[in-house]
Amino acid sequence: MKLSALREASLAKEMHDAGLADMGYLYMGFYVHSCTKMRYKGDYVPSSLADPEEYTWHPLEQWQPLLDKYRYVSLSHPEHNLQGLPDVSENDSAQEPELPASILSAAQIIQTGRRGGAVAVPVITSPQWRRPAERLAISTLLNELGPELAAEVLLYMAHEV
Repeated sequence: MKLSALREASLAKEMHDAGLADMGYLYMGFYVHSCTKMRYKGDYVPSSLADPEEYTWHPLEQWQPLLDKYRYVSLSHPEHNLQGLPDVSENDSAQEPELPASILSAAQIIQTGRRGGAVAVPVITSPQWRRPAERLAISTLLNELGPELAAEVLLYMAHEV
């Protein structure tokens, strides 16, 4: 993973240097703080996370103390931060969490079509849910959010050709 992440960063820099001024950042996908397999993304500096409520970017260093304490964090609305951390050890961090039926039935992914349209589909019917690595990331994220937030959040997954 780290080698491919370094290659992606290198390609983004090459594109920027070649004249694509808008290619100033590399989005590495979901960062799930409680999943040790996904924490490598924070090893690259500078790293920023988007506030889930205001969509503003903040340095990872601002988030880390809060991510260690809360399962849901918003820097712009700290009153929405949710207490409680999952009980995840190093050995079982790659295990897919059991999700209640209430989360699975409510959680949705926004799928983009080849022609630019978008539609919300249930997580369990999405192509991403059928891919083990993506299913692990999605289920870990939904588990972290808990039933109430998982029912309100729409995940965005770009359509793959």
